[in-house]
Amino acid sequence: GPGQKEPISPATSLPSSAGAMARAGSPEAPGSPGGSPKSREGAGEEYLVQIVKVPGMSLGLDFQSTPECMEIIEVKGGQIGEWNSTSFVKVAAGDRIIEVNGVRGPGRKLVEEIKKSSSLTMRVVKAPAGH
Repeated sequence: GPGQKEPISPATSLPSSAGAMARAGSPEAPGSPGGSPKSREGAGEEYLVQIVKVPGMSLGLDFQSTPECMEIIEVKGGQIGEWNSTSFVKVAAGDRIIEVNGVRGPGRKLVEEIKKSSSLTMRVVKAPAGH
């Protein structure tokens, strides 16, 4: 009697713990679709970055000029890095600066505006998710 039951009960408890493990491992599955709408929502969203230039301090941006905008390649500290440390919306690689101080146009025009102005209000478009 009892000798037979004993091996069974550990065996029955095993599947349930395996099930719990599978359940514990599965949040990744719901988590990834759950995470992407949020980032997709943010894509294409515009935000403003306002900076008063500090003489001798770089903006800290690596970017390329395109016919429509300035595309950010990398943020390397500087004033944008400082902005990121205090701001809720972070300037990130892949984001596009589409307007500087009300000036829109090709990237080189925006760069000119950035160079000649002492304070900057930049309109930036969030990069699409998965960029």
